[in-house]
Amino acid sequence: MMDKIIILENLRILNLILFIHKKKIKFRNLKIYYINSNSLFHVPRNFILKTFISKPLKLNFKMINIRDQKNQMIGLLVANNELFKFEKKCKENFNFKIQNKISDNIINYLLKSIFSKEYISKSPYRSIYLINVINSIFNLKDNNIEYYFFLDSISNFYLYDKYADDFNINLIKTDYFFQISKTKILIFKTLIKKIINKFNINKSDQIESNEYKVFCEGKSQPRLILNGERSDFHWLLTSSFNPKNTLYNCNNHEEQIKLKKFGINVTSDLVAKSFINKNFIKNKELFKSIFSNNFDYLDNVKNLTNYEYNYNKWINYFGRNNVKVFLNWYKYDANHIPMHEAINDLGGISTFYQPNFDGMPFYECKLICDINFCNSNFSTKIDKLNKSKILKNVVVGYPSVPITDNMIYEANIIRNNLIKNGAKKIICVLDENSLPDDRWHSGHGLQIENYSFILEELFKNQNLGIIFKPKSAYDLRSRIKDINYLLDNALKTNRCVILDTVETNKSKFTKPTPSLAALASDLVIHSHLCAGTAAIETALLKKPTILIDRESAKNSIFYELLNDINIYSNWQDAIKSINENFIKNINPKFGNWDDVIEYFDPFFDNSGSSRIGDFLNDIVQEYKKNKNKNDILEKCFYRYKLKWGKDKILD
Repeated sequence: MMDKIIILENLRILNLILFIHKKKIKFRNLKIYYINSNSLFHVPRNFILKTFISKPLKLNFKMINIRDQKNQMIGLLVANNELFKFEKKCKENFNFKIQNKISDNIINYLLKSIFSKEYISKSPYRSIYLINVINSIFNLKDNNIEYYFFLDSISNFYLYDKYADDFNINLIKTDYFFQISKTKILIFKTLIKKIINKFNINKSDQIESNEYKVFCEGKSQPRLILNGERSDFHWLLTSSFNPKNTLYNCNNHEEQIKLKKFGINVTSDLVAKSFINKNFIKNKELFKSIFSNNFDYLDNVKNLTNYEYNYNKWINYFGRNNVKVFLNWYKYDANHIPMHEAINDLGGISTFYQPNFDGMPFYECKLICDINFCNSNFSTKIDKLNKSKILKNVVVGYPSVPITDNMIYEANIIRNNLIKNGAKKIICVLDENSLPDDRWHSGHGLQIENYSFILEELFKNQNLGIIFKPKSAYDLRSRIKDINYLLDNALKTNRCVILDTVETNKSKFTKPTPSLAALASDLVIHSHLCAGTAAIETALLKKPTILIDRESAKNSIFYELLNDINIYSNWQDAIKSINENFIKNINPKFGNWDDVIEYFDPFFDNSGSSRIGDFLNDIVQEYKKNKNKNDILEKCFYRYKLKWGKDKILD
């Protein structure tokens, strides 16, 4: 009899025992592995299996080590390749019939709701990734072993079953009835709320202001002074846009007072107490769905109710406040799609800007909107690869933090303090965030490297100064706790500084920008090429900038454009090159982006934000003339082409 290897996504006994009994598997031919186990029940489950069947072993792996034959990290490949393929196959077989006609917006919302879920949930990303993990760890070409993977049920399970079969993995669906019951309960709760609302909701609130407005969806950074920190109003503070035509939602009372004093309209709640409901799914259909046992169907019903809720939330908020345009940035889930349809149904315009650079396709970046204020022509190519649906791309350049006198003053203070203590060459290090479970993220190990290698160099070279600009300073010390002693010793030399002021909002990211750190430095090292936004920001300041790519993101445009001297696969090689091309001698090619910077920002004038604000101002002024959406867009596109060139408005 062939040996059997069973891998359980979650360690549960009942499904396993039933399967072993059904297959009549002999225990001596069996090995059991698990990926996750509930800590509360782990000991008794482990004891039962060890005593009566076979001791289960935890399947240990790290994302950074799960790679393909070209050494590319599978975690990246799933996000920028496999998810697109899965969505395409799902769409080809999409057969969700809840009403006579479903709009393209709804179909796109349902699909993105399925495929943009994060790894921590039962998601396509997680399932595809785990199948590849099993393929990477075991020798699946061995025909003398049968592999069974017990995967928790998710919608469109047949896609993963076929995918696993290509790897000679037999996929077993688990947790099916629990997931169905859980989804039915959510649908039932929605039905009850809709019935109650039918009696409570009669009409829309009156419009609170006659001024046409742009609603700004921010990052909870409502700063009104540009001093080297991020602001949700970067486009407003650098352009001709009138604050009275701006609407912002803010729950902080002190911030509300400041914003209102500045002239910005402020709300504290997106949901009105009374508003009109548009039904995308009838209560009768919801009730019928509760009796279905088709998980794919139920999942789509649940997602459609979410679409209905978000659409009604936004159409009433926009209508109540006379919003004709919204400016958003968060495209990484499906919730911007009902927002887009709501503003369109009011004769308004949906717009997005690009704060983060996309160097290669990523499924989560798939976008639907009227206007995308993008960084460059290259950005539009990536959006097409992402299968985004954009009416027009308006090339504005990178919306960086404007360089102010106050910012230069702060940078000079940092720089002079380092020089005063002996630094002759100052290097800025930009890191990334990390998560403790390195099975689902590159982990803390890479972040420890981002500090340890360059700190060792600091101790060797008395002429070296280091500026660390962590992405998330809030929990930095706990993430690199193994080398805190190194960092403490470096700080005592006064040739090392950490820009670690933290945002007060829930993100807890670092307040100072990469630009501030770069202004005080002679060289910038971005330690994660697969991200790269901060590297572009510093290169636009004409600061020599190099990249480290331990994740092996070979699909990134950086590999096509930058010289080998500017990209390194590890810290050791990067430091060796720094000593040869920057410390001992000056190589003009080292960190030099002059020949390629136009691919990232064709304007190269640090005015991307002001172009966004001026364009939005043009739109609002046209609305004041009582023109319709199409005429307004045609007029605004024409003016922008005249001022900045025909190649700056792209399909």
